Amino acid sequence: MTWGIISIGFAILPSFSKSISMLIGAIGIATAPGLIFILMNKLKIEGKLKNTLANVVVLDNVIEVAFFSVFLSLSIAFRHGETLDISELVVSLIYQIGGALLLGVILFFIMKFMVAKVLPQDDMEDRSAHGFLASILSEHPTPSIEMLLIIVGVVSVGTAVALYFEFPFLIALVLAGLLVSNLHSHVIFDSLKIGEIMPLFNLVFFALIGASVKLNTFTKESIFLVIFYILLRSLGKIGGSTIGCYITDQDPKIKACLPNLMLPQAGVAAVETFLAANLIGGEKGTIIYNTIIPAIIFFEIAGAFLSEKTLIRWKTWTAGEKEALKDKTTSNDLKTSEFLDDRVLKISGNTMEEVIHNIALKIAEDNGIDDITSIIHPLMEREKLASTAVGGKVAFQHLRTTLVDDVKAICGILQTPVDWKAPDRKEVEVIFLIMTPVKYPEQHLKALRSIAHLLSKGDFREKAQKALDDNIKLSELL
Repeated sequence: MTWGIISIGFAILPSFSKSISMLIGAIGIATAPGLIFILMNKLKIEGKLKNTLANVVVLDNVIEVAFFSVFLSLSIAFRHGETLDISELVVSLIYQIGGALLLGVILFFIMKFMVAKVLPQDDMEDRSAHGFLASILSEHPTPSIEMLLIIVGVVSVGTAVALYFEFPFLIALVLAGLLVSNLHSHVIFDSLKIGEIMPLFNLVFFALIGASVKLNTFTKESIFLVIFYILLRSLGKIGGSTIGCYITDQDPKIKACLPNLMLPQAGVAAVETFLAANLIGGEKGTIIYNTIIPAIIFFEIAGAFLSEKTLIRWKTWTAGEKEALKDKTTSNDLKTSEFLDDRVLKISGNTMEEVIHNIALKIAEDNGIDDITSIIHPLMEREKLASTAVGGKVAFQHLRTTLVDDVKAICGILQTPVDWKAPDRKEVEVIFLIMTPVKYPEQHLKALRSIAHLLSKGDFREKAQKALDDNIKLSELL
């Protein structure tokens, strides 16, 4: 979809041929997930979102490489007034893809023999058989500068060889990484998580990009083309991935987050832009360069900002609630007396929406808020992603708000049991609303564990009902 939108958009402009437009569209497909994965590691996000993003990006970039190879060949041929036979195009594509796959296998074997495989404890005595360098790096690869330098060295050499033979270097590197991770040791790539090193690579990348930009070649038309490209690519990436999520029936949380993570664009697109601009040459080459390079900088900076906001939102939605409910340890948790309100609310409503509306009314009354939509909206948005009912006729709602400086929770008993799409299909009778300050959303997990421990005693429901009926402080019964 991104390729189609960009290609059609630029083809409409009088100064762009169809082949050049489709080439720019092909470059627009490329996604740079490196920064996103650094943020994921920083926020300790694993699981479905990370796996889905990795699969989508790999497929995305492999398709992009094939498109780029085809339309670059067409653009060069048409630029010089030549015709390009379809059979020549197919042979060229097979040569490039086949060469990249072969190079990827070679890089895998280089990495395999340069870095020690993770050995079982009882095989430690055989470590010397893995080579001198491996023994220096230790038997169990760990994040280290030495290992990082080996990875960077192999990647650099592989990229140089790929560019020399005109192979798509991305395919070679992806295949090498896939083989190393699955057939050797995934731990090797933990070196890429070294927090102090990766920002340096980003700085070097931006410095090289900045040094290559010639401001005297920019015109009003160049600025228009940059903005035009940014708008078209943003529409294609967000719209295309959103449609893809719905077609593949992804989890609602994935649908809400994945499209925002597809915007960053850096290394692959930058290299391909350099290559296309130099091979096509002339005014067209300069226009391609001046259009895409500034846009890449924008997407890497704006994409990083949007990605971080999206990942923080993901973390607040999926920050281990199931694990917290199953966790029996309470030594580091909050005491319920520190955050659980002494009142037990009586909540009316025959549907989930009505219950949430009435809870919001009570919270608004307590805090002097006129507009209750600021409370209802985030609660309803969370329910759209996944039910907050946990089974056992209980639901836990979480509200990040500026209304509190510390975590607070309040218990409500429903007048009428309500269908809350609980995993055990039981209607909800008791609901807890946990409120956390905006800057500390993870505090709700500690509160969740404490309340779960309270519920495990079995008589909480009766005590809460008694506190409600007899107008007694809940803390006096716990």
